[in-house]
Formats: sequence, structure tokens, C-alpha cells
Amino acid sequence: MNRIIAAGHLDVHQNIPILSTLQPVLNWDRFAAYLVRANSPTVCIGQKLLHYATNLKVVPREQRDCATLLRNDRATKTKFDNLKRKRRIDLMSELVEQNDARTLNELKNALTYEDRKNLYAEHGQQWKEAAELCIEAYCERLRKDQESALFQHYNNANDEWTNYYPDYSGGGQPWSPQADTQPVHDARRELFPDSPSEGEGQLFTFIYRGQPPRFDRNTKVNCLYVDHEDHYHFVFESSQHNKSRSMQRIIQAGHLDVHQNIPILSTLQPVIHWDRFAAYLVRTNSPTVCIGQKLLHLATNLKVVPREQRDCATLMRNDRATKTKFDNLKRKRRIDLMSELVEQNDARTINELKNALTYDDRKNLYAEHGQQWKEAAELCIEAYCERLRKEQESSLFQHYIQHNNHTRICQRPHDLTRGLIWLDNLLHQNNIKKDDFLGDLTKVMNKKEQRKNAFVIEGPTTTGKSLMLKLICDNYIYGTVQRSGDHSQFFLMNLINKSIALMEEPRITSITVNDFKELLGGIPFDIHVKHQKDERLPRIPVLVSTNNDLTAYCLPEDGKAIKARCFIYKFFVPIPSPELPMPPCTMCPCFFSAWYKNWLNYVSVLYKHIGRDFKS
Repeated sequence: MNRIIAAGHLDVHQNIPILSTLQPVLNWDRFAAYLVRANSPTVCIGQKLLHYATNLKVVPREQRDCATLLRNDRATKTKFDNLKRKRRIDLMSELVEQNDARTLNELKNALTYEDRKNLYAEHGQQWKEAAELCIEAYCERLRKDQESALFQHYNNANDEWTNYYPDYSGGGQPWSPQADTQPVHDARRELFPDSPSEGEGQLFTFIYRGQPPRFDRNTKVNCLYVDHEDHYHFVFESSQHNKSRSMQRIIQAGHLDVHQNIPILSTLQPVIHWDRFAAYLVRTNSPTVCIGQKLLHLATNLKVVPREQRDCATLMRNDRATKTKFDNLKRKRRIDLMSELVEQNDARTINELKNALTYDDRKNLYAEHGQQWKEAAELCIEAYCERLRKEQESSLFQHYIQHNNHTRICQRPHDLTRGLIWLDNLLHQNNIKKDDFLGDLTKVMNKKEQRKNAFVIEGPTTTGKSLMLKLICDNYIYGTVQRSGDHSQFFLMNLINKSIALMEEPRITSITVNDFKELLGGIPFDIHVKHQKDERLPRIPVLVSTNNDLTAYCLPEDGKAIKARCFIYKFFVPIPSPELPMPPCTMCPCFFSAWYKNWLNYVSVLYKHIGRDFKS
């Protein structure tokens, strides 16, 4: 560079500013586009760089200013970062599959020296976190394959066994250890490079508010400071361990106000990005004072930084606004991806989503969200469930039940006829009229009765009580009630933000009978929530199955009040029995939906022929 200055007869007083701008060209194509942006002629001295001068003639001459060019580069860099993260996840997934690693320890034992170096170069210190995510996704894919395959088929797929035991016979030749091609210490140094020395310098800054600094001419401290009218910005270079001591020396040498020690200490922080900090320092065109020769190059650099006329807050606010807007768009895209997966799989809990995700879905999620994917999933699941709950509360039972709202557990039966006949036989054998049963159920689900809000099925075990209620509840977002409610004051907490309350074997005692009266009567009331203030529980339908009398544990007077709030039916025929065999197939809510729809058609036909008397 000095030869170029001498040969070109450049201004020798500009040596220091020239030195401060010296930097390597990292990407020639981008820098070339920047050089020719003003259509200025290119002058080439000598033949060595003639091919670069020729290349500048074919580069598109961008008419945009530096800021626009840099902004586009930042957007491209962000897009490239996403691709780079995806490539890193693909690399880690490939290593996990290649070594069939089920745990982090297995992967560490299976990795070669070259694999480890590649991992450290790609992921740095976070390689274990990425490995755990990929191992979890890989194990989940294996588990799904094993669950969906028959034992004989899955077992035959692994017939090609490999013998991993070494041959100790040696083939009749004496065995001798092989010499390492690389010394152990050299390999360790490559894998675990030495950390920077403690004495390596780092830039620090602090803010001082007080009388102007007065440094002696022969002082030995090295720093620079800039006057920002109501405060001074000091910059100095020191190691991490000596920063406090160096700052105290500056305070003493500059005769700063000793009463400002604590405020100064509270503003001490490292300079992360000098170029941005330099643009902030020169915003008011204030003179820069350099003490000592150590930071003279930084003081010179401040002279060539564009002096922005905006104040600090405006400069940083605009940068934050631009970054925040881009971050919001990126966050919106990630949330849209997660919401699409939640809706596609009809996931109501985080565990349901994990079971439904494919191996590729998991890799995409890890590449987009990293370790925070579960937090985003919980937010999207909560929003999805809230949307479903509002739809369920605003729809009538006879309309909502006719749609498939249970895709996550649906058996997708081809023929519903045998199942519908079995449900008719279930009511017939228990001496229950279908019209009364489904009519009372519709009243409870639609919340039409003033003092009745519960639908109760009583009877011994294995009579189909729980099956009947599950066929109804699986279409809704429902909450369960603890059986031992008299031992906890939070036994109704699970009903918050639910559409239906499902109770199996409830224990209504003198302690909890008042709460049950309001719940079964459809009266909104306050309930206790753990670690939160009480919340108002609105009216929600209550479905109950019990082996014993619902009021067996409360007083007769309270028992009458409880039964007055319920529609009660009794199942007494066991399953299986000669009268009522086992269901012909695995029952899912599709059978109840079709059964209820047939009954609605039957009712509508009767209403047309008989008229209003039937409706009443």
C-alpha cells in the first residue's frame, strides 16, 4: 500500500486515514457492483489486475445508493442464514441416520474425527442441542414405523445382520498396533483450540456526566472521548479482567468527578460493533479527543465516518424499527407454518402433535424454530383449541355433531350399518326409548333447560356407559373432573375453556354438593384455580357415568336437589351377554353421528305427518 501511495504521489498527510480504511475484499462480485454504481471510469495500472478491470465492464451498474445495496444484502443474508440452518440440520440428520444413533452418547461414540470437526465447524458449541433434536425426530420416525408394521414383517426387514466383533485370529500373522498418523496432542488442539489469552485487548465504553475531563500532558493512559453536550463517551482498550482497573486509571488521570464512580460503573459495557458505534459517536460533529497513541487509529477512523445529523435515539429507533418489521414478518411465517401443521393434524395437545409429525416435518420445524419449537406449538395449539371451542359453543348440537370433528382419532369405517344396529339394540335391551334418550341429550347439549344441565348414565361396569359418552365427547373439547373433589379445592379447574364436562364416578359429598348443584344446574359460578385468582365458570353441558347412585355420599335433601338437575338413564345389561354382544367393530364418533342423523331424519318425517302436537 505504501508503494502505491508513493508511486501515485498521493497526499502523505492522508496515510493514517488510508490505513484506517484498509480491509480485505471478501466478495468480489458484490464489491464490483458497488464500485460501478456511479458509472465512473475504471483506471487499471499494470497488467496483473487487468482481468478485474475487464470484469467491471460487464457488471450491472446499480443505480441504488449504498444503504439500499446493504439493505438488500442483509435481506439476502437472512435468507441465506435460513438455508444454512436447514443445511446444518440435514447434515446432523444424515449422521444420526447413518450411525443409527438412538441417544446422544451413541452418536458421540459413533462419530469419527472428521465428522466431529465438520460438526464443530458447522454448529459450534450448539451441536449437542441440534443432535438431540435430530435424534428425537429419528427415534419418533422409527417408533411410528414399528407401530405400523407387523412383527413378522418388521423382523424380516432386519435379516442382514452384521458381525461387529473383531477377528482376533489374525490369520496366522502376529498382531501389532498400528501407529497413529497424527499425534494425539495435535488432534486435540484441532478439536479444542486454545481460548484467547486473557491479556488480549477489547474495546469498552462508559458514559460520564460531570465537569470536563482534564488530562495531564504526560499521562500514561490511553483512551478517547467524545463530547455529546450533556455527557461524554469514553472508549478504552483493556482485557476482560482488567477493565475495572483501567477505568479507574482513566478516572484518576482525567480528574473526573469521584462521586460519579457508581454511575460510571453502571454504564460500562463492551463495544460489540465498532462501525455502528462510531456512527453514533460522531452524530453531533463534536470533536474527538485522543489521549495517548494506542487508540489513534480509532480517532482517525472517526474522521471518515459519515456524520449523521440525527440524534442517537432516532438513529437507533429507525434501525430497531426496520429490524423489528423484518423480525415480525419472519415470526409470522414461522407461526403460519406451525399453525398449518396443527390444523392439518387436528392436534389438541403437544403430545398429539408430536405423534402426528413426520420425520421431515420435524426437521423443518427444528430448522425454523430451533429449541423454541415447543413454545410456538403450544401457542398455536391454544389458539386452535380456542377457535374450536367458540365454534362448538355457537353451534347447535344437531348441526355440529353431523360433521367429522374427530379426524385425529377417526377409524374411517367403510360400513356403518352394523354399528347403528348395535346402538339401537343397546337402548332396546336397557328398556330406553330412543326418542327420550336423544331428545334429553339434545336439550342438555343445547342448554335449553333452565334447571337441568346434566345427562347421567347409571349402571354396573361393562354396560357401555363410558363408550356412549366417549362417542359424544370426542367431537368436542372436553374437560374431566377429579373424582376425589372433597380432597382438593381445585377439582373443577380442568373445566376452564372447555365445551363439555365429562365426569366418571363423581363423588358428591356434603363438602362439594353446593358446587355440584350450581354446575349441574347450569348456573355460572366462581371456581378456584391453582396459583391464580378465581375464575368464573360459564354454563357448560355435563355428561356423567357412574356405577353407583349419583347421590350415595350426600344427604337425602341434597340428593333430591342433585337429581332434579339431571336427566338420568340406567344401563343394566352387561356387554357381552346373550342379549347384547360385543360391538361389531371398533366404535368411533362416526357411528354416533350417523345414528343421531338417522334419528333426526326420522323425527322430521314424523313432524311433517303429525304436526305441532309431536313437537310439543
